[in-house]
Amino acid sequence: MPDQANTRVYIVAHKDFDAPAEPGYVPILAGAVHNHASIAVRDDTGENISAKNPQFCELTAQYWVWRNACVDCANVGFVHYRRFFYTDARKSRIVPASQFAHDLTEVDVVLPEPWILTKTIRAQFAQFHNIDDLKTVRAIVDERTPDFIPTFDALMHRHDLSCYNMFVMS
Repeated sequence: MPDQANTRVYIVAHKDFDAPAEPGYVPILAGAVHNHASIAVRDDTGENISAKNPQFCELTAQYWVWRNACVDCANVGFVHYRRFFYTDARKSRIVPASQFAHDLTEVDVVLPEPWILTKTIRAQFAQFHNIDDLKTVRAIVDERTPDFIPTFDALMHRHDLSCYNMFVMS
């Protein structure tokens, strides 16, 4: 099995928690600029958007990793302090980083099991959010990368959704 040293999985948290002692997993404090938890790796050093955490949640930690860390990693991923990828349905064992390293020799990305929706992603979004926001996103995609519009539209008509901003990829 490949060495997990080249695979780093960041555990995004906004408060202190008991981190699993799993090689390759690194806790990171999101929104650290306004947070005093005692997690050593913080998203408020180097190039960062930590102050935008109230609007962007765990994406501030992902941005920090992209701009400041893991330059030597073959693979990088993100989970949450209370949500992990597990090896079994009983959620008794967290997937080792070395397993992700092995899996990523065969697939491009590891995602959580998708939610199966009774309605389309677009309809689900409209039920819980302002649909004008989604229309604005589509307009921006159309303006900046019009080749992506068919994929965007196809996604909005799907009934499955991978949630939580959790993934591991090369």
